Amino acid sequence: MRFAHRFAGAAAFAVALATASATAFAGDGRAALDRVPKDYGMVMSINVDRAKGSQLYKDAFAMAAKNPETKKTLDLLKAKASFDFSRDVKTLVFGINGAAQQAGGDPKMVVLVEGKFDMAKIGAFAKGQGKAITEASYQGVKYWTVDDGEMALMAPYLAITPKGSMSAVIDVFKAKGQSVKKNAAFMKMFATTDTTKDMWGVFLVPQQVGGMIKAQFGHGVDAAGMSVDIKTGVKSKVQVATASDAAAKALADMAKMMIAQAASAPELQAMGLGAAVKRVNISASKNLCNVAFDLTEAELKSLKGMLGAFMP
Repeated sequence: MRFAHRFAGAAAFAVALATASATAFAGDGRAALDRVPKDYGMVMSINVDRAKGSQLYKDAFAMAAKNPETKKTLDLLKAKASFDFSRDVKTLVFGINGAAQQAGGDPKMVVLVEGKFDMAKIGAFAKGQGKAITEASYQGVKYWTVDDGEMALMAPYLAITPKGSMSAVIDVFKAKGQSVKKNAAFMKMFATTDTTKDMWGVFLVPQQVGGMIKAQFGHGVDAAGMSVDIKTGVKSKVQVATASDAAAKALADMAKMMIAQAASAPELQAMGLGAAVKRVNISASKNLCNVAFDLTEAELKSLKGMLGAFMP
């Protein structure tokens, strides 16, 4: 994907802070909404501190460390920039405006890394890796362009965006623009989402995508919220907002039918997930379709073994 390639290449040394892991603690990501522009209708928060002690976190980090380039980057950041991911990062928050992609462009995106940073050392590290770095200021906030990406320190967050997107984030930070907290549709879904878990996300469905879903299934989907707890195994909850109570019930009935069929699939049985599928709980409440599912430590271990067989 053109956007993903450019953004990853542009801020590879900074995004490595985010890609090496998948969990968190003290910051639940709610405060970061003050840095996310109003039209960024997709937000996901990963609480690194809170889930740091979970087995899934440890396995994910160990898996990332097996990648020579990732390990090299993390080791160099620690040695040259005094930056240790597990020690210095509290929360990761991703904000995306997918509407731009529907219009044929790249989606606008911001990654907010809550933690402790020495920007002088990180900048020196980036230059040492051969990155082209330029420094500028907007609304009194200093930011750096690194290849095709931009980053700025807006305490307590390090903001990372594709080139050209930082000004919108700074506008929100300086109260010159509105945050996603002023997006009524987003905040309505946010209010029903459990943000106390290791990971949560709120997603407004783009109009074009919603239309495609309605054309295929007969009922539209407006938004979704999810939360994931990985302290022991995985416990997840997903809520899907529809246009009406009838639509939510129809969606729940269809999901129940699909789950019932999947429970007896040989592939899932072979993966040791037959029992997990049977535990999936689906219900409708007003215009919301609710789905709850979990994986035990034993089921995760089985999955890890199967994935390990396909990975170097």
